[in-house]
Amino acid sequence: DDDDSSSVTSVQSDASEDDIEWNVRVAELEVYKAAHGDCLVPENHKNRDLASFVEKQREEHKKWKEGLRSSMTKKKASKLTALKFEWVRPASASIVKGKLDPEQQWQMRWQELKQYKEVYGNCLVPKNFKANRALGAWVARQRTQYWRMKEKKPTTITKAQVRKLKQLQFAFIVPYSR
Repeated sequence: DDDDSSSVTSVQSDASEDDIEWNVRVAELEVYKAAHGDCLVPENHKNRDLASFVEKQREEHKKWKEGLRSSMTKKKASKLTALKFEWVRPASASIVKGKLDPEQQWQMRWQELKQYKEVYGNCLVPKNFKANRALGAWVARQRTQYWRMKEKKPTTITKAQVRKLKQLQFAFIVPYSR
């Protein structure tokens, strides 16, 4: 096996196999995005290869940006960026069973609500807010829990959380359901 042409061929075919694999994952990511509206494949997604691929792209991109050795290229980064790929996983996407305790989850949603208010000028997140359905549901839950507290019923909301919501001029009463 001292034939130089076979070793060159095998190196080339390995590289193209990697490219084929990468392109297959990107195609799967495009399908995922079409179905979910984003590229935030959860870590526990049924397609483990795709979930791993997404995390690896973030790691490789970070190394590449820092000038370290990486499999990321300008062409790959451009292709993923064109898909609106999130190079940093948002905190809300990291909620997988057992990752964040309820207080951490509450604080994270409060931060999302604060960002929503900066953009929209209020805390009236619709229940079916397409950009962040979890935030819409959370806001509705805060109102319900607040009224349970007011009626001296068991509740998950704390007085400290109510104070934090009031800092944002959170409306505990809304004139109509959105």
